[in-house]
Amino acid sequence: MEFHTVLFDFDYTLADTSTGIVNSFHYAFDRLHMERKEEASIKKTIGMPLKAAFTALTGLQDPRLQEQFHRYFVTSSNAIMTKNTVLFSDTLPALQALKRAGCQIAIVSNKYRFRINESIEKFRLHRYIDAVIGGEDVSAAKPAPEGCQKAIQQLRANPQSTVYIGDSVIDAQTAQRAGVSFIGVTTGTDTAPAFTPYPCIKICSCLTEAVNIICK
Repeated sequence: MEFHTVLFDFDYTLADTSTGIVNSFHYAFDRLHMERKEEASIKKTIGMPLKAAFTALTGLQDPRLQEQFHRYFVTSSNAIMTKNTVLFSDTLPALQALKRAGCQIAIVSNKYRFRINESIEKFRLHRYIDAVIGGEDVSAAKPAPEGCQKAIQQLRANPQSTVYIGDSVIDAQTAQRAGVSFIGVTTGTDTAPAFTPYPCIKICSCLTEAVNIICK
């Protein structure tokens, strides 16, 4: 299948943001006078909406606590997130290869668009990224398909020639619901067997392998 549009998740797909995320979780739990959670457990929630991640880690569904956690997390992430974000070593070469192949590129993430744009500015990725759809741009977070659908609409793309690349089961579910193809990368916390229930062109160990499928 020939792809003309490539949608990417951000956290753990294009970049490692785990240091800023873990430290912001710790800050929020400290401010709430709650016990800090293990780093490995926090990392498994990366990609979830923040309030859902809070509930997954604590078992608490109190909207007031969820909102307080969200507010404290954002306070910390405003100060530390972007400066602690690093691109994977093959991210830039992958984006360059896709552009040489004539592909449109968008980022579709539950992360705030303004935060992703900070990283785009930091790493000077403007020439490669044609659209960014973040958490503030949709009424329902992934795995709802709205983000992918908005990116496709903005780029005037054909869903049949669009592929979503992501590191999590949430991303696989999003692609399935949006009616686009999916390539998984195991650069996050989900391992290859986790993707088995979902339609997948291939599960790759890195972005280079994923992009080679598109640019072959």
